[in-house]
Amino acid sequence: MRVALCDDHQMMIEGQRHVLEAMGHDVVVTAGNGRDLLRQVQNGAVVDLAIVDISMPVLNGMDTVSQLVALSPKTKCIVMSMYEDPARITEALLSGAKGYLSKATDPQGFSEAVRMVACGQSYISPGLSYDVVRYGGKHLIGERVMSAREREVLQLIAEGCGDKEVAQELGITPRTVRFHRDVLRRDFGCPTTADLVKLAIRHGLTEC
Repeated sequence: MRVALCDDHQMMIEGQRHVLEAMGHDVVVTAGNGRDLLRQVQNGAVVDLAIVDISMPVLNGMDTVSQLVALSPKTKCIVMSMYEDPARITEALLSGAKGYLSKATDPQGFSEAVRMVACGQSYISPGLSYDVVRYGGKHLIGERVMSAREREVLQLIAEGCGDKEVAQELGITPRTVRFHRDVLRRDFGCPTTADLVKLAIRHGLTEC
C-alpha cells in the first residue's frame, strides 16, 4: 500500500515508517500537520492508507480524517492517540477512521491494525472500549453542534493565530473569522480569548 504518515513528532513517523517498510508498504507522504497532508493529496499524492495523530497543530486529527475521506474516499484512515476515552474513539469512527490505535501499542499491534484496516476491517486497540453515540456525524460539545469550520477557527485561535493569520490559512476573510469567534464566545460562554483556548484544550482540538 501507499501510506501517508501524519504526526508532528518526527520520531513517531520514523518508527512507523520502519514497521511499514518491513511489511512491504511504501511511505509516500509524511506531514507534520493535517493541513499539510491534505495539501499533498490535493496536489496529486495517491494514498491508500493514512495514519494520523489525533493531536496536531494547525489541523487536528479528527478534522483531518473527515476532510481526507471526503477528498479521497478510497483512502482508509487509522487514528493514533494517547487518549483512551470512549468519546474520542466514537468521534474518530464517526469522522471516517477505520482504526483507533493507542500510542502505547507495540509494533506487533501496529502491524495487526494495518493489516486489518487494509483488508477492509475495523480495528480498535485491545483494552479500549467505546459506545457509539449516533448524532449524525456532527461534532458535539455539550448540547451544541459545532461545524467543521468553527472547529478549524477555534483550533487556530487557540494556537495563537490572529484574525488575518486564521483567514489566510483557511482561505476566508478576517471578517468571517471575527464572526465565528463572536459566535463561539456567545454560545459557549467564553468572554475572552483565553476562555476559548481552554475550551479548545478541554475538547482535544489542541494541546497548547
